[in-house]
Amino acid sequence: MCNSNLSITCRGAARCAPTTGAMLSLLCLFVMFLPFNSTTHAQTVCPDVDVVTTPVDTSAFMLVQDYGARSPRHDGRYHTGEDWALPDATAYGQPVRAIATGTVTYAYGQGWGRDGGVVILEHTMPDDSIVYSVYGHLIETDATPFPIGGACVQAGDAIGSIGGVRPTAHLHFEIRVSNGRTPGQGYTWDYPDADGYRRPSKFLLNWQARLNRTVSFVSNLRVESGYHAPPLPLSDNSLIFLNNTEMFRILPDGRQFWRKGLDRPAVALTGFQGQSYLHYVDGIVQNISAEGDLLDSWQTFTEVAGAPFTLDGNPVFPAATGGLFALDMRLQQIVWEAASIPLFTEAWVGLQTVAVRTHNGELVTFARNSGDILDMAQVGQHTDFTVMPDGTLWAYSSGGLWQVLADGVWTPARFEVPLPVASGAVATGEGGDLLLFDGTHVRSYGSNDVEQWAYEVPDITGRAQLVWIDGRALLYSTGGDIVSVSPLGKLCRVQVWGGDESAYLWHDLGTDGIMRLQIGGSLAGLRWERFSRECA
Repeated sequence: MCNSNLSITCRGAARCAPTTGAMLSLLCLFVMFLPFNSTTHAQTVCPDVDVVTTPVDTSAFMLVQDYGARSPRHDGRYHTGEDWALPDATAYGQPVRAIATGTVTYAYGQGWGRDGGVVILEHTMPDDSIVYSVYGHLIETDATPFPIGGACVQAGDAIGSIGGVRPTAHLHFEIRVSNGRTPGQGYTWDYPDADGYRRPSKFLLNWQARLNRTVSFVSNLRVESGYHAPPLPLSDNSLIFLNNTEMFRILPDGRQFWRKGLDRPAVALTGFQGQSYLHYVDGIVQNISAEGDLLDSWQTFTEVAGAPFTLDGNPVFPAATGGLFALDMRLQQIVWEAASIPLFTEAWVGLQTVAVRTHNGELVTFARNSGDILDMAQVGQHTDFTVMPDGTLWAYSSGGLWQVLADGVWTPARFEVPLPVASGAVATGEGGDLLLFDGTHVRSYGSNDVEQWAYEVPDITGRAQLVWIDGRALLYSTGGDIVSVSPLGKLCRVQVWGGDESAYLWHDLGTDGIMRLQIGGSLAGLRWERFSRECA
């Protein structure tokens, strides 16, 4: 409490210390009951952010309400942050920590009335962008007082504790790119992105990755809806992305160059003889410039249902009415069709056979030269495939390792391998070696069918993809995990924001030495030589 016989200087929203001057005492008593306003306090200049952490221990806390979730208690409005609580409902009184170096722009114990106090920090990121982290449902304790308004706090500093709030004690945590002076409501009628909010976990993970010296850039992509189509690499290592009714170009350093709206849905981007082409749902093919200008077009008169695979130099598309058709980009016409092949999501091209995975989890194997169906097998979404140097197709599933012969018959491998835990992955290694990821270990098998090495790679989440690049195994997953594994057992690892198991996975090693990986709505650029060999 303040001493009424002394003038005082306030600290935060409800703390004070003796000074001199009776008139200042009355002024401070008035200010005590107001939230901090940056215009009435001298601010300390904070350095740029150099480390990013989490506000609570996410290995112990659990996410109980996600960003963007609709709330029945709030008339269906969208949640503007993430709510974190302990599973045994003991979060009350647990400290909350600053995620990064930042200036206190708001700190008030009654910021949300009976729902507790709010602290807001302003952060200057290494790219000079300004963001705000918001911590709601807080209380002050002797061990965790609210920070002083205008002060500079460091990553990991305690800025308050979790209070007792409905329906259980939890932290409400937000990331904003605007409005860093008021608590807000915690819910919006429009999806939060439109009002300057960002998904907190995505922000934290992607900035933690960006601050790793092996990472060149991490970009947030708005490609979480629409058709799953791989980006189109250009000769300068920039990428053109497609997201249903818009396309955009990402420069080699990860910055967005342009974004263009489309007047109808498109499903794919392809390149031919140095030119870029856009493929629309209605069958129109349109040439596009590197600046995103729409040029001449032509019509296939066949509606398209998804992205193509390449066979003998031709893009092969799934037709909306079922079946496949191949386009000759030079002749600008369909050169062959296979009406009997179901709609597919993935394809693998062998020397004599082609296998496609359908939407309902079937693997359809057909002859490469005729299109005749050889076999149809129910394999599910967790079965992975690879094409060996001799053109044979291998499958790795919950039933083990199989070779798919030229006649479409599945034959068990001659040697035993561990069955995959959850999602496994298979790839072709150097000299025809076979690489497996069984959910916990990356393993290599030589041409003599003997295991050459196996190294543990724990805590991989989601659907995984495995490839062999430049003497290293690259493993990445829809959970955002990115790992390189050397034959000598050296592991290098980073994590970005992923998504659910349907998140699109893609990679490409550019001529500039940057490994670009798309994992759902995140695009990561790794300095491949450093990441795969130096690790840190």
